[in-house]
Amino acid sequence: MIWIALTLAVTAVQDGPVAYVEASPTSLELYAGPPVRPYEPSWDTPGAEGDAWMITRRALEAPALLESYDGTYEVTPTDAEVVYQQGVTSAALRANSIMGPLDGRWRVTASDGAPVLELLMMDRGDGALVEGAWREPTAPNAALTSRRLGALSLVVRSGDTLTIEVADPDGAARLSLQREGVHWRGTLERDGSTTPVVMAPFS
Repeated sequence: MIWIALTLAVTAVQDGPVAYVEASPTSLELYAGPPVRPYEPSWDTPGAEGDAWMITRRALEAPALLESYDGTYEVTPTDAEVVYQQGVTSAALRANSIMGPLDGRWRVTASDGAPVLELLMMDRGDGALVEGAWREPTAPNAALTSRRLGALSLVVRSGDTLTIEVADPDGAARLSLQREGVHWRGTLERDGSTTPVVMAPFS
């Protein structure tokens, strides 16, 4: 999906028009509602005892620091606000719990521990195609342009075997990996050379 590539490119400096690429295969699928719907409160539910329409805020006695603001420090949240936040958190946790094992951020490193690639994948865990994006973590910010990041052109998992193809304007790259616990170990074929690598989750 488009948001995955945009997430990785948020710090990128664009150096010109981005080359056109084919639409993701999953973008051609017919829409289906999410297995876990976002939290949808019933607004006709009466408010809990103690809720009020008008909230009186005390006058500030000192400047409020931006990094200290979390939306609730000025006044105690109402019962309705607490219930709403709990509902949002619960829906997010349930949605994450059904995602597939490849969902999330991954770092590919060489045998000496040097970072090679960073991947962000979306695995819905329902047999649908896995899609995602890549970037080179060692490239300086000025080089994080359309040529140093892009979409994953193919992600195929068969049991404990994983193949990932990277759409790189400088030349296609392929990860061939075998599962080892929570890690994946194998090789990266790129620019005519083969490099031993390890892919591990990171946050």
